[in-house]
Amino acid sequence: MGIKIVYVADANIKEADIYLLTEGITYDVMSRTVWRGEEAIRLAPQAAALFLLFLHAEEHRVTAEEIDRKLWKGNGSKGSIHAAIKRLRGSLRNAGLPLEIIFHEECYLLKKTRCI
Repeated sequence: MGIKIVYVADANIKEADIYLLTEGITYDVMSRTVWRGEEAIRLAPQAAALFLLFLHAEEHRVTAEEIDRKLWKGNGSKGSIHAAIKRLRGSLRNAGLPLEIIFHEECYLLKKTRCI
């Protein structure tokens, strides 16, 4: 049996081994690794948990409260949430992903960038 690949647009699917983020770029959940061809970029555990939260969320939108519950079981602060988002943004940029996280309508949104 082959590895199940899920496209990011398939937001209803909650369990996947590998997500196809864009043509030629995949994310392996188990190893927390973004693959660009042969190049591998491994996400830190917290960034990987936050990234997966975005991938599973409806329309890839999450609130600060959802992030707090996922990462700190409700004991985080605004500063820790902002720091986690900043680190994930940096990881996505370092991996060369055409994705960005913006704050929009009281939640964070993972979306494709205009430039690919």
